[in-house]
Amino acid sequence: MLSLPAVALGMPASDLNSLVPESAPDMSVRWYSSNAGNFANALNRELATCVSTEVWNKELGVEHTNSGNAEGKFLAVGSVMQSALRKFDFVLGAGIEKSCPENNHWEDGTPLSDTSRLLSVRGMETAKCFPKLSFDVTGDPALFMAHVCPRWRTMSEFPGKRDAVCVMASTTDASVVKEVEVLGESVNMPFHILSAEVDADDMDASFKLASEMNDKCKLMVSSSLHGLVVSDVLKIPSLLYNKVHADGSRPVGMLEYDDYASGINYNETWPKGEIVGTIGEAVDKLSQGAISASRIQKKELDTKAAKWIKLVSSVRDWLQEHPNHDQTKHILTASKTSDDEPSAEQPAAAASKPAAKSAVKPAAKSAEKPADVQAVAKDARDKQVAAEKLKKDAMAKAQAALAAKARAEAANKAKARAAAEARAAKANQMKAEKQVLAEQKIAKDKASRSKAAADAQAEAAAAVKTAIQEEAKARSEVAAAAKVAVDTKKAADALAEAKKVAASMHAAEAQAADRAAVVQKAAQAASNASAVAIKEAEVKVAEVKIAEVKVAEVKEQAAKDFVAKLDAKKPV
Repeated sequence: MLSLPAVALGMPASDLNSLVPESAPDMSVRWYSSNAGNFANALNRELATCVSTEVWNKELGVEHTNSGNAEGKFLAVGSVMQSALRKFDFVLGAGIEKSCPENNHWEDGTPLSDTSRLLSVRGMETAKCFPKLSFDVTGDPALFMAHVCPRWRTMSEFPGKRDAVCVMASTTDASVVKEVEVLGESVNMPFHILSAEVDADDMDASFKLASEMNDKCKLMVSSSLHGLVVSDVLKIPSLLYNKVHADGSRPVGMLEYDDYASGINYNETWPKGEIVGTIGEAVDKLSQGAISASRIQKKELDTKAAKWIKLVSSVRDWLQEHPNHDQTKHILTASKTSDDEPSAEQPAAAASKPAAKSAVKPAAKSAEKPADVQAVAKDARDKQVAAEKLKKDAMAKAQAALAAKARAEAANKAKARAAAEARAAKANQMKAEKQVLAEQKIAKDKASRSKAAADAQAEAAAAVKTAIQEEAKARSEVAAAAKVAVDTKKAADALAEAKKVAASMHAAEAQAADRAAVVQKAAQAASNASAVAIKEAEVKVAEVKIAEVKVAEVKEQAAKDFVAKLDAKKPV
């Protein structure tokens, strides 16, 4: 048993009854799609088609309207609430563009209606505008493309080679593309420019652009919100490009991006670390591996998608259950497939009569018996059932063919990737073999240089040893000279003692005169010897200093010879 959430702006909860699904008539809902040729609008149109075929099983069709003032329509992808939310509308993921309504009026004076039903919005920035309402699921519905559209699901399972930095500009700011054009080949990185402007008449435009992203992009740098949303669908790392002007202003307002980020429970605002002002900054982040491949984990995304799909299904069920409700009368219209289907002016009556396609009888048949009329009517109903079955079978076969085609294309891409990988592996093998040979040559040269270095080192060690020996010899000679000086001092001391003895022996002066003369001569000789010894000591000290200088010169010359030999043996 499904229940529609009680989140209408002014709808009493008592009007929202339990829903029991039943067979639906051949009717369509109005789905708002502006005629703008941009990525968001293209995604919106394809999503509507997938909801009709995959979620509603073709029980309800989709009729696109580009009139924002039309009453009774679905609003899903895009910042369209301010420009298009009117009476009897259903909101299934749309968001605001600039600001919240004040006093129940939008900025342009358009009033809010209590007959509008806000079932899901893009994010918390939009939800804040309606504080009395609660939302079981938030998120940009384009995030659910792979859960609703079979070919998107197949595509997302087979990523391409993804070897380029992709750049996508919003339709309001193309500065990112201009920067890439200026940057040119100064950065050793392949760039691929994508346009958020698409052919508004091409129903495959969003899928073609997403396929190009899936094949080319290893990183998306985008100022287009839906370039970032689809990157999250395909698990492509992405960064918001928002250049800062000299006056500190930014060309792109952050409300839509903050709204999307909060809608996937990522953050209250878009993280500053995932905003870049230049392509160079984006390339740096890529090389540093500082970019997450996914803003929302698969389990969380699957849960959100399941809730959104259930919500969209419950809307269909509610419309079928309440054919006479004003909401149903405004939003349902007869599908434009044949001339005998109900008119748009009678949606409620048509919704209450699934078998209304009865054959129109000529006037001449009016006199037939009741039983014949019943038989003809039964035959017509049987044919209608058979036709519907054939139609469903044909649709199933067409979908199977599309899926098979997608799988075949994916297989061809996988085969091409495998061939490319094989060629790359062979090239890598040849490169590795060349590298091994180069490393062997380098090792051989290094070994040769090592032997020469060892020889030079041995020569230097021998020179140092010789210098050390000479230094030791000089020190020994200095020590000997010092010993002579000590002996001389002792002789001087002896002379002084002799003078004392002579002074005390006045009586023997005459007798010892000759002896004194001899002693005086000896003292003079000793004094001369002392002077000679001191001179020799000073000479030895000078020789030691000279030896030390020679040792330093020998060390310096040995080092220079060692370096010269190394340089001489380097390979040219």
